Amino acid sequence: NSFGEGDRFVSGNQCQRGLGLEESCVLPNLYDWKRERLKTLRESSLQTDCHDSQNGGIRKVYRGEIGIPTTLSTFELAPLWQALFTELGYKVIFSPLSSRRTYEKGQLSIPSDTICYPAKIMHGHIEQLVEQGLDLIFYPALTYNLQENDTANHFNCPIVAYYGEVLRGNMSSLEQVKFISPFLDIDSEGSLTGTLYRAMHELDPTIKRREMRRAVRAGFAALENERKAIEKAGREALEFARENNKRILILAGRPYHIDPEICHGIDRIATSLGFAVVTEDSVCNLADAPEIKILNQWTYHSRLYKAAQFACDNDDVELVQLVSFSCGIDAITTDEVRRIMESQGKLYTEIKIDDISNLGALRIRLRSLLGAVEARDGEQPAAQSEPAAQSRAAAQSQPGDKSQPGDKSQPANNPQAAADTVSIEDIGKASVKSEVRAPSRSAASAAKARESSKISAGAKDGAASKQVRSAVKVRGGSKVSGTFEDSKVSKSAGG
Repeated sequence: NSFGEGDRFVSGNQCQRGLGLEESCVLPNLYDWKRERLKTLRESSLQTDCHDSQNGGIRKVYRGEIGIPTTLSTFELAPLWQALFTELGYKVIFSPLSSRRTYEKGQLSIPSDTICYPAKIMHGHIEQLVEQGLDLIFYPALTYNLQENDTANHFNCPIVAYYGEVLRGNMSSLEQVKFISPFLDIDSEGSLTGTLYRAMHELDPTIKRREMRRAVRAGFAALENERKAIEKAGREALEFARENNKRILILAGRPYHIDPEICHGIDRIATSLGFAVVTEDSVCNLADAPEIKILNQWTYHSRLYKAAQFACDNDDVELVQLVSFSCGIDAITTDEVRRIMESQGKLYTEIKIDDISNLGALRIRLRSLLGAVEARDGEQPAAQSEPAAQSRAAAQSQPGDKSQPGDKSQPANNPQAAADTVSIEDIGKASVKSEVRAPSRSAASAAKARESSKISAGAKDGAASKQVRSAVKVRGGSKVSGTFEDSKVSKSAGG
């Protein structure tokens, strides 16, 4: 709002400029970093000259254009397919990152409303590729993912693995193009060479096995380079955060959660609250595999568990798990990640996301986590806080506090380790269930901790401070943890 004398005032709960807050530095955000890498890869594919050429005595033949939707498994395997098909003589066309318009473009062909949002968006990506006039679209069926250590098997999610068959049976626009969804094995160069050669040789008999072998080798080299780049970016983000006394947040999910339409800007909200954001695959190599209580047969799950262990090993690291609504196999990971973290004294936060974008509710959720962390560590609010290590050491040295430095058996400011409930101020009509649980010292107390009891955070006469325990729950929802719905939210304590 501007006034006659030139004064300008900013108001409203959607903007922090009214508080006079200025960003002192741009914090690392590996979600944004990955998106930029994908955009660069897509642009380089569009500019690649795949026409007939002579390279080292090998004649490269231009075989046309091939479209690949930027969804599901493509977020991780894009470097593999781009290098492989370019080496075969194809010009690779990736669909752009998702937007609400992408979803709307393909929503009429979605056969089930109960499928996860990342799968729904894929219909729009296919429509975009068809509208570009491409004759060939590729999305493989991958029963198995790449083999990584510490797993009994390496299955893909069934939706990720076989959604190409759903598209073939429900999208009439695919009748205008050649849509290939071969069953491939990407566990090794030899396996992929054999399975992909059979599929592509039927499509183009001029493709030779030696060409395919050379192309697969180039693809795996590109994929390995990308993995190393992600790990390097993770190390650099950790170093930057620690040099500048910033908290680190592992935004853990699946590769497609970096899509801006799927994550709804959660990563940018986190950086606005002072977190340096890293991904689970950028730090999982820095921790040993924890002892788990389940049979782990999924590649992505192994990364989640090791990322959770990394958060437990480092006092300045927190973890938030993103789960797509209606994801069945994440019902396994959420319980196990929570068990790993709570058993070692860390807070666990889960956010379920779908096609509804409610940034106010998401901001409340992350602020609740930040408030619980500060209460656990005995810190002042973020704007006035000292570095986490100094505040924690001071809290642990207070008289009457029997906990020892580094002892995560109980929170420094909450010896009872019981989950309580605090309500947060009405912000419009947006609300979200926010469960940030503290660990308990035994199985019995862990069960008791999940039975939240309501407390009032209002200050009484003569009270020296407010005690905010580790579980924060916003009133007003009846859905599963992390889903959003319209209802009123009341306030008895500032978060």
